[in-house]
Amino acid sequence: VEKEAKQEKEEKEEKGDKEKKDDRGYDVSAMTLKSLSGLDNPEEETKGKGKGREKGKDKGKEKGKDKGKDKGKEKGKDKKKKSQKEQKEQEKQEEQPQQQKQKVVEIEEKAEEKENEKENQQQNKKEEKEYEWVCEWGSPETIITAETEFDIRHVERITTRFFQDHLMQDGHYNYISLSDTEPIICSVEDPNKASDDQVKVMIRFEAEDHRVFGVNPSGAPKKRPRSFSAGVPTKMIVKKDNALRILHSSHPYLSSLRLARVDDPQFDQKLSKFEEDNCIIKNFKFGVLNIHKGQTEEDEWYSNSTISPDFGQFLSLLGTKIALKGWVNFRGGLDVKTETTGTHSYYSQHQGFEIMFHVASLLPFNEADKQQLERKRHLGNDVVMILFVEEGVETLDLSVVKSHFNHVFCVVSKNQKKSEEMGCAQYNVMFANKKGVLPFPPFLPRNWTIPNTDHGHEFLLTKLINGELGALKTPVFLEKAKRTRRVFLKDMIETAMSEAQKK
Repeated sequence: VEKEAKQEKEEKEEKGDKEKKDDRGYDVSAMTLKSLSGLDNPEEETKGKGKGREKGKDKGKEKGKDKGKDKGKEKGKDKKKKSQKEQKEQEKQEEQPQQQKQKVVEIEEKAEEKENEKENQQQNKKEEKEYEWVCEWGSPETIITAETEFDIRHVERITTRFFQDHLMQDGHYNYISLSDTEPIICSVEDPNKASDDQVKVMIRFEAEDHRVFGVNPSGAPKKRPRSFSAGVPTKMIVKKDNALRILHSSHPYLSSLRLARVDDPQFDQKLSKFEEDNCIIKNFKFGVLNIHKGQTEEDEWYSNSTISPDFGQFLSLLGTKIALKGWVNFRGGLDVKTETTGTHSYYSQHQGFEIMFHVASLLPFNEADKQQLERKRHLGNDVVMILFVEEGVETLDLSVVKSHFNHVFCVVSKNQKKSEEMGCAQYNVMFANKKGVLPFPPFLPRNWTIPNTDHGHEFLLTKLINGELGALKTPVFLEKAKRTRRVFLKDMIETAMSEAQKK
């Protein structure tokens, strides 16, 4: 702004100087005309006074005309020059704000880049803090014998189809929330048909399902299924067709919402599919890497394509080697038609669950790809990773693993001395998980080795499954599941409302 003000002052001064120069030129020309009007000879001054005046006037007129023309031309030229200068000045003035804007934009972009760099650095620091490792080496208080049984945690909650088994087959009512705060779908047992003193209620929030009981005094006392939690106490008096009142008493949050009943029979099928896809867990997939002596980087681990005898023996403890082409059971994302993900893999079944192992050495190897992204595409998305450490490896740094999905690591090495003593392969095992994963059983005894037996197989697979179930309760996976559930619940509610409006 100060520069523009200075330029305007300079322009005004230049214009003033030009006007003064024009005035001076006019006065000088007038004086010249006057001096030329007189005669040079003083003797003839009186004689030719009249004639001289007339001639002087004529000559003055002619010269005045000529000079006027010259001045007009000069003024025209000056005007053209002025107009050109003014145009240039205007162009400069127009260019200046554009240049200033560009400079401002560049400064803002640089500031944004700096802020982004700071945010990335802070995020990396947070991730480093979040991904602090918690290791389990074994406890002297834990004892495992040949008779010890290993259970999967909360197996009923991840395998029981609550809606299909307890509500869909019997009389029930479905309700949807009409509020915009959170999509909620509820199912409540028909109190007139319930034979129990409590009515089963299922509430689907975007975070998780709540399964509780509403009081139904008209029913006879009966043992409640283990699938549902304890009932919510209430003093309400149950009457006919009071399913909505039971629903309001089952959860405090529901009493403040507007709920509408859905009578569409197809709605039950959608709820059943939602339960199958988002609540039931039927299978698992675990990644398997082998690490050789001298390998310290993740890319080196993924580049191993040979299976040593010790590693092959350990793979037989995990499961059975199967041919992928034509495989009809759980495939864990592997190609079972054209063998683009290899020809073989390892598979197992454990307590009703199917397990596919992503063995990096059996996946296709690409010499041109240093990072082996095709292999990382499978193992990098596995929650649980098994690292088999070959003989000679002294140190192992888990911080080189960059995947955000890998949360639980099982580090295994063969105990050669104990294997010779016991007459069967024995493995030293250590578990490490990212901070936030709750401890998961069965816990390791101190200085205990896993035998290559059916009992060792049961222990290891139970530990791996419980490790993944524990990792799925961390904020990373809970937020992902929450977004998925929100989309499905919202879609079902909107579809039900549009169908109701059509009817």
